Amino acid sequence: MRVLSPALITLAALIACAPVTPKVEDPSGTGGVNLDGGDGTDGADGTDGGTDGTDGGTDGTDGTDGTDGGADGTDGTDGTDGTDGTDGTEDPPYPLIWEGTRVIEFPGYCEEELAEEGIEITQERDAEPLLDACPGCEMIFYVEVSPDTICGSVPVAPEVIRGIEPLSGDTVIIYAFGQDERGDWVAYELSEGELDGELLTYAYEGELSGYDYTVDGEAVLAP
Repeated sequence: MRVLSPALITLAALIACAPVTPKVEDPSGTGGVNLDGGDGTDGADGTDGGTDGTDGGTDGTDGTDGTDGGADGTDGTDGTDGTDGTDGTEDPPYPLIWEGTRVIEFPGYCEEELAEEGIEITQERDAEPLLDACPGCEMIFYVEVSPDTICGSVPVAPEVIRGIEPLSGDTVIIYAFGQDERGDWVAYELSEGELDGELLTYAYEGELSGYDYTVDGEAVLAP
């Protein structure tokens, strides 16, 4: 493996996106962040229908001339059972977990893999400014990245934020987030990708200080 020139020391900003740390109370889910999503409750079973019909009229009394009275009344029809209630609609699972990798390649120099572990923070209060910066995003993830260096000496941002905006079918846009000089959150498009069930795949390329690089990423987004 060849070590990149010092000009690549600033690689972290493009490869892992500017390091940002959201003010999540507890990204690991061990403390005060509410990670439970409410499932829909089952609808109540319908009650039985009408009660059984009562027997018809009583036997007629014998006439004075010795003949029998009116015929016996017929039994009433039994009521039918009520329809059972339907199950309630379940809420989408929350939070989703991000388990992913990114393969970074500088052709002719090096190729290394980054591991990513994260958690969805879309419904947390601290995600509100991120959603304001990316109004089309339906999911926001806080992601930890390792290792912290690649290609021998190039540092990698250990924490990034990802947003996902659905387009059509399985196609999505993946956003990265940074802060401007005023400290406001800014979303910028990282890549288009495909979200097939729980599997997110994406790829992009770029250039840094005269060096071309490619990125192939994937992540499983699951409860």
